[in-house]
Amino acid sequence: MAFSKILIPKERINSLIGRNGTVRKIIEEKTGVKLFIHSALGEVDISGQDSLGIMDAEQVIKAIGRGFNPSVAFKLFEDEYVMEIIDLSDFKVKSKNRKLTLRGRIIGKKGITRRIIEQYTGCWIAVFGKTVSIIGDSMNISYARQAIEMILEGSEQGTAYKFLKKVYK
Repeated sequence: MAFSKILIPKERINSLIGRNGTVRKIIEEKTGVKLFIHSALGEVDISGQDSLGIMDAEQVIKAIGRGFNPSVAFKLFEDEYVMEIIDLSDFKVKSKNRKLTLRGRIIGKKGITRRIIEQYTGCWIAVFGKTVSIIGDSMNISYARQAIEMILEGSEQGTAYKFLKKVYK
């Protein structure tokens, strides 16, 4: 029997459990694991016979914890999909206001920047806490990451859009 423990934000526990436990059941059935969710702590214990099943469950739980809708997080059960997490702390941001500004630049006015990157790359993007997470296939995820990093490093959103247009022509 193998075990793993993962922490997710407490406010994402309901999304992990799902209505009447449906999300939890899907994760358990697809991976062959058993989940023990400690709501008050934001802690999830995973146990199972198959360490690959535990790793798959960890990835999906981590994605839900990073703000993805469970239906998008379930894409990680498919071999061609991966998740990357960009930590805003890596961009030498000291102040909380600056982190909020960076998050806002990735989201864009009314979510337009995030949607444009998603449309060009076919990836899904979640901005939650001090991270920007991307789910997609490995080729497209690298382009989405490049566009996001361009914006985080100070480029105009339009420059990132031009990069994506050029890549996808």
